[in-house]
Amino acid sequence: MFPIEEWSKDRVHSVMMELLYSLNYMWFLMEEMIKKHCPEDVARDGLLELSEQFGAIEAKRLEKTLLGERDGIDRLIQFLEHS
Repeated sequence: MFPIEEWSKDRVHSVMMELLYSLNYMWFLMEEMIKKHCPEDVARDGLLELSEQFGAIEAKRLEKTLLGERDGIDRLIQFLEHS
């Protein structure tokens, strides 16, 4: 785990943005690979299943964060702590 408590808010924000870009890019690459190598119905169902699983995990993390009393970048820091 990174020592995020010691980081500046700007650094936490930068790290979170980079992680977001990386995650989105990887998701698009996976979608394209699945579309190319799987039959259409299998690809669609597989992507839906992955989205549901990922969404459920992220919802649990987000719930922990939303229960806190922090705002702005402090909330992002708290979210990172639960990731």
